[in-house]
Amino acid sequence: MGVIDEFGFPFCVTAHAFNRDKSQVAVCPNSNEVHIYSRGAAQWTLTHELKEHDLLVTSIDWAPQTNRIVT
Repeated sequence: MGVIDEFGFPFCVTAHAFNRDKSQVAVCPNSNEVHIYSRGAAQWTLTHELKEHDLLVTSIDWAPQTNRIVT
């Protein structure tokens, strides 16, 4: 991944967080879901969907030492 890497999501992203080595990103598509994308050779691929939230996700943090996601 270069200094600036651009990827267009087909939805509005209201919150995001990268993992420690920037190989994965967690994004919220302005809903109660969190989508986790993994970096492939040339593109991002959806690998997980977290759908258990009751309300809109407004913030995401990905802890670098424990690899845990907090929303």
